[in-house]
Amino acid sequence: MTMQTTTSSATPETALERGRTIVAAINPGLEEALAAKYDTLVPGFAETLVEFA
Repeated sequence: MTMQTTTSSATPETALERGRTIVAAINPGLEEALAAKYDTLVPGFAETLVEFA
C-alpha cells in the first residue's frame, strides 16, 4: 500500500495535521478512541501518537 500526500506551498501542514489526515483515511475515529481510553492517564497521548505516527 502506498500513501500519497500533497502539501500546499501557501499553507504548510503540521505533523499533527498530516497525521490526522492519514488516520482519517486509514482508521477514522482512532484519535478519539485513544483519547477516551488513555488521555486521563497520559494527557495528550492520543494527539501525540497521531502526530508522531
